[in-house]
Amino acid sequence: AAIVRAILIGDRTGLDDETQERLQAAGTYHVLAISGGNIAILAGLILLGLRVCAVRAPVADVAAGVALVVYAWIVGGGASVNRATLMAVTLLAAHAIDHRSHPLNALSVAGAIGLCVNPHSLFDPGAWLTYGATFAIVMAAMWHAARLRAWPMWWRAPAGLLLASAAAEAALFPVSAFVFSRVTAAGLV
Repeated sequence: AAIVRAILIGDRTGLDDETQERLQAAGTYHVLAISGGNIAILAGLILLGLRVCAVRAPVADVAAGVALVVYAWIVGGGASVNRATLMAVTLLAAHAIDHRSHPLNALSVAGAIGLCVNPHSLFDPGAWLTYGATFAIVMAAMWHAARLRAWPMWWRAPAGLLLASAAAEAALFPVSAFVFSRVTAAGLV
């Protein structure tokens, strides 16, 4: 129950020290952090629910953006939540006015806004991790889409997940080594 609470709303008060240390040693502690995955899942569920209720795209996009901002405020922000929320709101706003935006553009907008709001985030390892991992995943997704299109569908998804994880691990390797003096490949598993 404590782990589920930590994953959903970032409340780690129920986790004992031993569990936290074991997760850190295994390199899986990041699973407890509210991050882009939480924001993406929430955005998808909100958009799906609104579409099922026949809410049109511009209204659904704006409503989802507002809900994500409220969720980010409830869970207390943090580098990964702020980055993911800013990216999602940027993409939703572009979609609401019938524009398409590349994820790298949304990442750049999120980074620029994040630096304007908090210039000290330039020195925040959490920001290094979230922006580095996201950049690597977006670049891997572009490579994946271009090269694996001919693969059978049942191979593309696992290959994409492995590629995204490997790209994020590679991008975060120097930050993890420098900041935490610990590097792991547990994310691949």
